[in-house]
Amino acid sequence: MKRGFIFFGCSLASFVELSEGARLQLVKFSDGGAVCLDGSDAGFYFGAATSNEHKDDWQIHFKGGGWCAGPEDCLARSRGRLGSSNSWGGTTLASNGIASRDCVINPDFCKFNYVEVEYCDGDSFLGDRAEPVLVGPPGKEDRLYFRGARIVESMVDKLVAKYGLQRAKNVLITGCSAGGLAAILNADVIYDLLRQHGATPQRYKVVSCSGFFPLLPNFLGQTVYGDLIKDLFELSNATTRTRCFQDLAGSDIAWHCNVAQYALSYIQAPIFLVNSAKDSWVSRCTFRALQHRGQDIQAACSAKARPGLTEHYNQFRKLILTNPTVNRPGNGAFVHTCDTHCEGAQPFFNKISLNRVTIQQAISRWWNSINEIAAAHTYAPCSDAQKDCEATCSRAPKHAARPPIDIASSTSNNAAADNDRWSEN
Repeated sequence: MKRGFIFFGCSLASFVELSEGARLQLVKFSDGGAVCLDGSDAGFYFGAATSNEHKDDWQIHFKGGGWCAGPEDCLARSRGRLGSSNSWGGTTLASNGIASRDCVINPDFCKFNYVEVEYCDGDSFLGDRAEPVLVGPPGKEDRLYFRGARIVESMVDKLVAKYGLQRAKNVLITGCSAGGLAAILNADVIYDLLRQHGATPQRYKVVSCSGFFPLLPNFLGQTVYGDLIKDLFELSNATTRTRCFQDLAGSDIAWHCNVAQYALSYIQAPIFLVNSAKDSWVSRCTFRALQHRGQDIQAACSAKARPGLTEHYNQFRKLILTNPTVNRPGNGAFVHTCDTHCEGAQPFFNKISLNRVTIQQAISRWWNSINEIAAAHTYAPCSDAQKDCEATCSRAPKHAARPPIDIASSTSNNAAADNDRWSEN
């Protein structure tokens, strides 16, 4: 029986304000079958280092955009820019925050070679299905390609062959939301690919912004988010390249390799998490999400979800701060309580602070440290989960309320257009 999901304005999430600076150039490729959901070429936007001092320094940033929930929804997604490259422009501006090319906002990385990986595979760059999935009536099927893992591999090949990535001295992998999850899950994969090309970076680190989506039940005790990820893991034949999957292959919980709280234990690269314990997407789109039962979803949410939010926030906070990998030397986290999502890729990432240290400053200190104890680079939120108790939360704009969207049954071109409009980056 088909499982459906209701997310409140959450098929994707929120705009990310683009930064100023020179425009990035689109590079498309399809080597080794690296294609988007609709079979069009995958690609990235590239901006060369802006100073000779940083000619061998690199930042690779994964854009986000949620996930698709089943064949029909993935088909709808394939008709927009999150599943097809046909509408991508030849140039664009970089994302903001940690991806900004503005050195006032992002002083540590603004002059690096910059790669912004377009998200078009629907599963955080993890799918690896050899044959397309056919959707539709016999004789009139559409084809869906789940090739996220190949996109990552071909991207590295292209950057080595044409742009000199193999000479990299410093490499920072970043991502926001579904791209933040991709940064976590592909952290060691990219490092291994670099080594295969002879690269020996002196410093290789990962920053995930809003990429920790907790495997927690919704307010009715249903495993809505877990069901979504499990189904997508199977549909996309998620990558066998990760150490997690190599360990859990064939088991009933192999799909946990697509969930940050489990996959992190296998990650060896130094990593820093930026997340809100009150992440607006998580609280709205997983805790308050409902399995589709034809009921008045929004009314059920407002009446029943509120009492459990505090406990949900506390559990979410604990999952991040007690994770063994987060607490390993060389790693760290910035966990706050602002009602935001993708704040690490927004211009106000240098305004939200904990103990007078902003997100930007915390990342800078961690980036410039060498294998220090995690406690030196862990910033925990204040204890009151009832409100935005960090005073600097007022500097971050609230996310506007949006109408309910059933992402599992939206198959029209209008739905795909809405996905583009509300894409999270």
